[in-house]
Amino acid sequence: MTDNHTHSNKLGIGIFLNLLITALEYGAGFLSGSLVLVSDASHNLTDVVSLIVASVAEKVSKRKSNQQKTYGYARATILGALLNTVLFFLLALYVFYEAYNRLRNPSIVSSNIIIVVGFVTAVFNGFMAFVFSHDKKDLNTRGVFLHQIYDTISSVGAVVAGILVYFTHNPIFDPLVSVMIGLMMLSGGWNLAKKTLHILLEGVPEDINAEEVKQSLLNLPHVKKIHDLHIWSLSSHFVSLSCHIVIDDSKELSGFQICRSAKKLLEDKYRITHTTIEIEITDCEGEVCEIESHHK
Repeated sequence: MTDNHTHSNKLGIGIFLNLLITALEYGAGFLSGSLVLVSDASHNLTDVVSLIVASVAEKVSKRKSNQQKTYGYARATILGALLNTVLFFLLALYVFYEAYNRLRNPSIVSSNIIIVVGFVTAVFNGFMAFVFSHDKKDLNTRGVFLHQIYDTISSVGAVVAGILVYFTHNPIFDPLVSVMIGLMMLSGGWNLAKKTLHILLEGVPEDINAEEVKQSLLNLPHVKKIHDLHIWSLSSHFVSLSCHIVIDDSKELSGFQICRSAKKLLEDKYRITHTTIEIEITDCEGEVCEIESHHK
């Protein structure tokens, strides 16, 4: 409960501080004529949206299951992460569009304002990325973390662009650095999208090897065969498994005992706690002669 409350506080503080830094950068960007600062301000604005989405998704995911939503709302955080990837792509397209216009028609920018404001926002965004770095295993929070990381990089890019403009008196570096920032955002958004879609498509969690799990189950006493093995996750922390375990006709262990051993193995070795296992006896003729089922 304390961890959840602390995480909610992080999201609330993040929303408030990002609103302040966004207002500062928009003002400085329009004042200096810098696309880098306006782009970074827009990214900070999407950070506010992503933080709000993360906060709402986290609260929704805590709702209890019901007859219509038997698994509960755990997948709300994954939908939140998916929305964050969309924000990444939209922002990158906006940056490319503005950079294209600036490259065609370069405009004078105030390098001093870019350097000062870029440095201040880089420090702020770096601090916020550090705050969320401890929770980035959750895909929803990882989306927020990535937003802050790319904000930090874009703010550093703003400082670099300001320095180059200051020494060369050439405003073209402002849109050029913006393009580089846009490309990095596309890369980050694509990586997050792949992880999110993998979960939505019921893929095996990345830190679990399905073949290894199958072999571990086969090594249990009296287990002859494993089939219909499925491993998937509802969210970053909710992994489920279902399978059929075929055992021999030995009377040393009952199907219930073998099922209990399998569940303990899965929980202790792979941290899979939500399992549905069906036990089948091998000495059957015809279709089915004996089935013992145990569900958890």
